[in-house]
Amino acid sequence: WARAMLDEDFVVLDTETTGLWPEDEIVEIAVIDRAGAVLLNQRIQPQNPARLLKRDAKSGICAADIHGIMPAMLEGQPRFPAVYEQLRQFISLKPLVIYNADYDMKMLNQDCARHSLAMPLVKPDCAMKQFAAWRGVPGKYPGEYRWVKLDEAVTLLGVESDRFGEDVHSALGDCQRTLAVLQGMALNG
Repeated sequence: WARAMLDEDFVVLDTETTGLWPEDEIVEIAVIDRAGAVLLNQRIQPQNPARLLKRDAKSGICAADIHGIMPAMLEGQPRFPAVYEQLRQFISLKPLVIYNADYDMKMLNQDCARHSLAMPLVKPDCAMKQFAAWRGVPGKYPGEYRWVKLDEAVTLLGVESDRFGEDVHSALGDCQRTLAVLQGMALNG
């Protein structure tokens, strides 16, 4: 899969959000091309930026603890509808790769619905599921493979984490790491 994908003219997408739930929103979105060139790297002002600081009852962490985006950092940034058309153009024209595609597609669906925008017609390849199958560690159920977080996939492939600079857990940094996972799978497969 990875070798075949690297022969395609694809794009990689990632988002950072206010949280995991239906009321949560995208606060950062990035798209890069197969060569790693940045096509879109935009922070987005959500309708409810305070959700960035809402702590999970079990873990005690909030979204800002994970990606470092604070409400004040989003002041003056465009809202999702202002970014939508540019985003749609980038992801609708080429094959799309996302690490944990189910999550990012859920967030895109939620924000499109929230703003009465048509969801772009895309069917992304999930790099997380492809990496799990490539790695071959059995999952919980027969025929499934164990998924790993992007950080772990990068580590397992021996990709130097300092290669991504300060953008380690940003939408852009995660796009770059997803591309590195794809390249690593192709080289080591």
